[in-house]
Amino acid sequence: MESILASLNEKQRESAVFDPAQALQVVAGPGTGKTKVLTTRVAYLLLEKKIFPGNIIITTFTKKATLEMIERLTRLLDGTGINPNALWIGTFHSICARILRQHGWKVGLPKDWRTFSDSDTDPIVQKLIEKMPDQIRDYAHSYTRKANLLRPNSKGNWEVHPNSVKKLISWLKSQAILVDEYRSQDDHDAALLHFYEQYQAELSSQHALDFDDLLLYAFKLLSQQRCLPHIQHVLVDEFQDTNSIQLDLMYLFARGNSTQSQGITVVGDPDQSIYAFRNALARNFEDMVTKCPIPCSKIVLVENYRSSQTILNTSETLISQQLTGREHRLPLRAQFDCEFPPVYIEFPAKFLEATALAREILYLHCLPDMWSFKDFAILVRHRRQIRPIETALIEHRIPYKIVKGRAFWQLREIDGMMDYLKCVYSNYEKNAILRALQYPARGVGPATVTKIESIFAEFESPFTALKNISENSNNYQFPSKIISVITEFVALIESCRDFCARATDLSILGDVFDRLYEGSGLRYEYLYLDGKKKSEIDPKAEPNELNKRNLNIKVLREHLTNFKPIDEDLSQVEEPSQHNVVATTKLKINIHDILREFINSVNLYSSETEIDEAQMSEKELKRKKEREKAGFVTISTIHGAKGLEWPVVMIPGCVEGVIPCIFGAKDDTDDSDSDSDIDGSSGAPSSPKKNKSKKKDPSLDEERRMFFVAQTRAKFLLYLSATNSNSTESRYDSSIPSRFLTKELIGTMTEEQQLFSSKNSIEKLYRHLRKPLPSINGPFSLDVLVKDYEQFINERREKMIWKGIPVFDSARLDTSENTNLTPSKFGITTAAAQLRNNSPHRSPIKSSLSRAPSFNMDNDLGNGRSSNRTVAPAYRPSRITSNCIAPPRKTFAPKVSSASHPPSPKAKSFAPKINEVSSKSEANLAPGSAKMSPSLKHPTHDRIPIRLTSPTKPRNNPRPRRKIVADSIQLHDILNESDTQVQTTKTRHNSNIMKEEEDSSLIDTTAAELLHNPRDLHNDNRPILTNAKLLADTIRKPGEKRTSTINSTGRKKMKSEPLSEGFDIMSRLSQAKKRADDAKDTVIIID
Repeated sequence: MESILASLNEKQRESAVFDPAQALQVVAGPGTGKTKVLTTRVAYLLLEKKIFPGNIIITTFTKKATLEMIERLTRLLDGTGINPNALWIGTFHSICARILRQHGWKVGLPKDWRTFSDSDTDPIVQKLIEKMPDQIRDYAHSYTRKANLLRPNSKGNWEVHPNSVKKLISWLKSQAILVDEYRSQDDHDAALLHFYEQYQAELSSQHALDFDDLLLYAFKLLSQQRCLPHIQHVLVDEFQDTNSIQLDLMYLFARGNSTQSQGITVVGDPDQSIYAFRNALARNFEDMVTKCPIPCSKIVLVENYRSSQTILNTSETLISQQLTGREHRLPLRAQFDCEFPPVYIEFPAKFLEATALAREILYLHCLPDMWSFKDFAILVRHRRQIRPIETALIEHRIPYKIVKGRAFWQLREIDGMMDYLKCVYSNYEKNAILRALQYPARGVGPATVTKIESIFAEFESPFTALKNISENSNNYQFPSKIISVITEFVALIESCRDFCARATDLSILGDVFDRLYEGSGLRYEYLYLDGKKKSEIDPKAEPNELNKRNLNIKVLREHLTNFKPIDEDLSQVEEPSQHNVVATTKLKINIHDILREFINSVNLYSSETEIDEAQMSEKELKRKKEREKAGFVTISTIHGAKGLEWPVVMIPGCVEGVIPCIFGAKDDTDDSDSDSDIDGSSGAPSSPKKNKSKKKDPSLDEERRMFFVAQTRAKFLLYLSATNSNSTESRYDSSIPSRFLTKELIGTMTEEQQLFSSKNSIEKLYRHLRKPLPSINGPFSLDVLVKDYEQFINERREKMIWKGIPVFDSARLDTSENTNLTPSKFGITTAAAQLRNNSPHRSPIKSSLSRAPSFNMDNDLGNGRSSNRTVAPAYRPSRITSNCIAPPRKTFAPKVSSASHPPSPKAKSFAPKINEVSSKSEANLAPGSAKMSPSLKHPTHDRIPIRLTSPTKPRNNPRPRRKIVADSIQLHDILNESDTQVQTTKTRHNSNIMKEEEDSSLIDTTAAELLHNPRDLHNDNRPILTNAKLLADTIRKPGEKRTSTINSTGRKKMKSEPLSEGFDIMSRLSQAKKRADDAKDTVIIID
């Protein structure tokens, strides 16, 4: 035991060896080793205090935590002869189910009761709402109601909502309030009482309990009976997530055979209480002290072994914002510090956020031998935030996985097969029977199901009613096809029950499963018909054994055949008169009870399940191993990330309405882990028409704690991001940073990742993680990476920079090397780039901020520029949501018929007049310079910023205006004659000068300039179906001279077609100017 205790710090050791007869609270912050303390204390009780394993109860929050604790205890107790599986370990619900299985008859539970999941209870509540009396509906809408069951539907009308009904019923049960007790209360709500009564009656008719009933009936049982006289110590993990009835159950568990509770240890952190939607109470730490019948002590753990000190500084600053309801304690202390503070990024638009974070992941992932993709996590508050993140990760070819919890058990094929198993188990499974009749499709539709359901009330059980319909079909007005389906269904279920009755060993479970799979038609559905139309079905086709649904069914079969229930659950304690019979019947295998325990285990213990590798094809197995080698970026809700950790964590969407989440009248059913639209209060606003209620402090504190939990999942690097945009177009596009992002909190963070500030910073992280530094002469240079990241930041994270070049297609980006300066194989290139790469005589490309391309014209202005030039705003986000540009199509676009674009008799011209341009240009020329020729209209090298605003006088109360930012447009080639006809002029210069100028201008040559007339005012919307190499080769053809007309030699001929009026940019600007006085003014900025 001393060797086990030697690995603990002082406070951890004190917690592990505390007096087992007393009550102890261990307040363990994130990363302080609470699971290690809990397992060490259990080992101490078993090895030092010699407590029998069956006399200890350990409650966990999830099945995963249960398995982890058993695994740790197995390692600790290796060689001691103690079996950790003998412990009473599991969630509160599973332990209560175990108690009720043995003693439930004492509170009137039927022997064949089973647990209903949400998929079973949701149809019940929905039907109760559909059938509610008018007086109940009127009361629910009245202003005199005591509870709010209403929510707005998609049309904005307030109506009774199933989630509101289930939420309030669950709250009553969490307070240990039965139906009769609620009816006796003077302030009960009539509508809620109606639904509570009818809901419990429906559960009783189907011999079922929901999750809250497990706790409620166990509390009722243990309050009346001493069913656990052998219990000597109770340990509770994640105590901050317990509710009121679980606190009472803890005392009842620990009471044992004495008059008061004894031996209690709870471990948790009030700052991490984030399950108020499950009625969890962070104040249970305080309530335990006041209610505990024995002395209660507290030990606080502050040594953090997970996160760096800079991350802890940020999280401690956040949680210290809660001024009330939180006990002051020492801040967490880290065991190391990477000296890289968290990064806070504020974006001007939402569409920039996901792509920028994806690029940050690429920069971090490219560090040699540092991190794989599995070391990254993106945590969101709502599931609806995942979609843009998914899109960005896909575009950047970053593998990812979304944590969905019990996804396997919610698959259609698994639900369908489980329904048949439920029908074999019980006659009272009404919903399972009705679903099984409809799936797979056999001609039984919703109308027929409604008619069948109406007959159930006349019989003892739904299955008995089906048997009567089958045997007395003449008494019912059903088509012969429906009677045939019902008869076959009844025969299938009864034959499987006969198999179970004759069972001598557990192998019969596989035979029953196969019989159900074949007889139900599910096997034929998945092997031959799945996803096919009738015309596509080949009766001679081979069965598709690799169908994913079929593989999932095989996984389910394996779960069933390998299921081993707890012996105590099968040996149910009967009434006193039957005690003598138990010993004689114990040897017989009861498949019925095993089916019951398996069905209950799916609801109580199941976790996410994957297809077994043995059932995969060789190709699928190879792909899986390749994906696992690279790892996956984890996308999870904050609730789903509880208890987990990653080296790098990103938290996007830190804006008002998300963090903190202010649920309005909208039903957020896509939120995390069934927390839907819970706002921490017991109901919605008292009036649907006067929604004046504001978010209460307790729920706001919970949102802050959730933010705190998300931040403390990070070990080395942490990113927070928000958007600050004020869009008048839609309220969904406007956002402001979260109120939690105070100046003090932002002061603990930086705007860019300091890891890439220098090569020394990166090397420092390598040394801290004890990983080898990249080779100096290797293919990867840290210096180049630092420069690329610096340029990436300077570009406002809008472009991925690699080897000093913007990356337009990151799918082809090889991040394993950055020292090869040969022409890049990634991204989209241009004809100019192709020319530069293939010709050593070309001058190197200039800065990305070089001047716009110009064309040779008569009387070039030279360097004459306007001194009072105005420019566009400094920040101009790209209108492209990603840096991935689609490659040219191989198919040609259809030609535009000339009939669709009638010729305009006279093209409008909006360019400045000759005299105006001449006079302005001459005025701006330096003294002594040559005057401009009248034939020249615009400078060739300048971009002309154009701002169109209303000519009216400034408004006192200006209205919000919509801003449209256009790409760079060159107006220096647009000529405007007095007759409004577009004229083109060109003179030939000396051939040597021409060649020199051509060489310098080819650097910025684009496909549009090669294939279109640069002086044409009309837009040609037809796609250019070519590639950069073809254009470059066209330019380099010997003897070829560049001309300005469309029909020039060596240039692709374009059909000259008159376009409809209003397609040119000048017309659009004019139209925008005319709309300048509208309610939402338009400002167009061209740079």
